[in-house]
Amino acid sequence: MLSKLTLVISSLFLIGCGGGDDGETIASIEDLEDGSYVINLSANSNGVDNPVHLTLEEGDYTITPITSHYSAWLAWSSIDNCYTDELCIQGWSNQFQYVIDENVNTAGESQFKTPELALSNATETTFFLGSDTEVSFLLFDSIYDDNQGGMSLKIEKNTVE
Repeated sequence: MLSKLTLVISSLFLIGCGGGDDGETIASIEDLEDGSYVINLSANSNGVDNPVHLTLEEGDYTITPITSHYSAWLAWSSIDNCYTDELCIQGWSNQFQYVIDENVNTAGESQFKTPELALSNATETTFFLGSDTEVSFLLFDSIYDDNQGGMSLKIEKNTVE
């Protein structure tokens, strides 16, 4: 499996300009023992001009937002206009994009009052690859100066039983 894995990592484990849980910007791909991956997308660096790329083998996949390095991201310097105890006009997001063959797919929704609420309302997403394909992952934003946090996504190949 590792021989088929190609990581195109433009700015991985780098850039110390704020936003991570430990005060650093962290973008990374972790190769787990079970054959799955965790992608950590930084809201300070992994937007439209700097996605994280991962080449995956043909098959069905599930993307699950998890708490690893990140749990949610904020595209502004603060939350604002909360209209319920949970939802805001400007809040923490569980939304991310993945691009397959130039087709942009968006997963996640809404703006939440806390990162914990955003993660607890996140849902799994599935996709199918008909051949080995590079998939790009990003947080849809292009102005990073005021962003906070990021998204950690577990990418698992589904097995046919």
